[in-house]
Amino acid sequence: MTTMVKPVRFFLPLSLALACVWGCNKSPEQPAKTKTTSPPTVAVTNYPLSFFAEQVAGPWIDVTFPVEQDLSRHGIDGWQPSTATVMAMQKSDKVFINGGGFEAWLPMVTLSDSSVVDTSQSITTEWVNVAQDVAHQHGPEGQKTETKTAYSTWVNPELAIRQARVITDNLTALAPEKKAEMEANFLTLENQLKTLTELLTKKSDFVRDGNLIAAQPVYQYLAQATGAKFRNLNWPLTNEISESQWAQLDEMLKGQNTQGVLWSGSLDQKTALQFESRGLHVIRFDTLASPAAEGDYFTEMKKNIGRLKAAASN
Repeated sequence: MTTMVKPVRFFLPLSLALACVWGCNKSPEQPAKTKTTSPPTVAVTNYPLSFFAEQVAGPWIDVTFPVEQDLSRHGIDGWQPSTATVMAMQKSDKVFINGGGFEAWLPMVTLSDSSVVDTSQSITTEWVNVAQDVAHQHGPEGQKTETKTAYSTWVNPELAIRQARVITDNLTALAPEKKAEMEANFLTLENQLKTLTELLTKKSDFVRDGNLIAAQPVYQYLAQATGAKFRNLNWPLTNEISESQWAQLDEMLKGQNTQGVLWSGSLDQKTALQFESRGLHVIRFDTLASPAAEGDYFTEMKKNIGRLKAAASN
């Protein structure tokens, strides 16, 4: 009798054997795939705070300054961030704002309450309130002048230290494994800011003499840092000064030993000559809400202070 061989009994084991060979032939040298994670991200709404955050965060947290282009195009007041800017802030783990009225656009955008960190909440007792230009009638009590909070807090290095401290606390919460390194970075930043305070104190005798006028009302915290009392104008940075504004300045100069004018932006020759004809030195003091053309917060603040010193020696 002929015995029938059933091939299926050999086919299945052979298939399994081949499968094992193919699978086992993968090189053992091939590294296993590792899961990569992106670093935390923070967005900041003005240049000084962005600079402080970068100094502390190092390579461990991505710091962005998404409003930079908007500020460059529109200036500080009366603008709303672009859609791209808002989206960049919405994607960030934290959004550091200056507060004190700097972000007038904030109510017009949608940001998570848990992501927004107001760095000036630790210095509200140091806020400076300034009178608005317009006084309103309020019933039988008569006219009342509206006030608002001055926002250039970072011009006072002592307040800047406290804002940087808030930033550091939040950065270390995002990357606790790098807390020691970031705390060390904060101490370096703090010492540099203290050096600015010392430099301002040395120049403050000239500033405190009451012989300076602020062309733009943005120097309240410089006055706070130096003990000065500036007389304020509310002039534009466009150098388009009207005849009535020059007349206002002339009235302000009567009977006063005024020697200089603080000016925040660039100055054209025509405007400079007008000041010179009145015996006034123009002292450029950039508040640095937006980045300077060159240098950083520290180099530019030192230049500001140097220009104060030069004016004092004239």
